[in-house]
Amino acid sequence: MFLFQRIEETMMRYTDARHAVGEFIIQEQGNAYKYTISEIAERTYTSKATVVRFAKSMGYDGWKEFMKDYIAEVHYQSLVLCQEKVQVKRELFS
Repeated sequence: MFLFQRIEETMMRYTDARHAVGEFIIQEQGNAYKYTISEIAERTYTSKATVVRFAKSMGYDGWKEFMKDYIAEVHYQSLVLCQEKVQVKRELFS
């Protein structure tokens, strides 16, 4: 299952501060890796501990492990998007 789908499912399970963290990650889908835990906590009006709890509630040992999967997912989605664009161009010009 894709990570962003799992984030949305996690958001549906929790109505506490973890929901705000998930919402931020979805809204900043391609850019969340640019933020530190402190910046995410500040922007979501939560704490650093809540950001870590969010990752743990998704089955990760901590934030770093979550971010590794997050970055891999962002790269994968970028690759798929590029491949789709190439396919469309091939179809248009063939």
